[in-house]
Amino acid sequence: MNTLILFILILITGVIPAFLITFFINQIHKDFLPKDQTKRRNDFIEKFWTIYILVILYSLLLI
Repeated sequence: MNTLILFILILITGVIPAFLITFFINQIHKDFLPKDQTKRRNDFIEKFWTIYILVILYSLLLI
């Protein structure tokens, strides 16, 4: 039961660092982002999920 609660906490708290990392990457590479707003949003979502999975895997590695 404790492991399940810990896993859920990792999933929830992984959203904040993943969002911040994705946001800062996009700010740094602003010139390379697509000009179209829809493509830009899709690019952000794709980067977010990739970084979110990496944050979760790193958190699980630390346990």
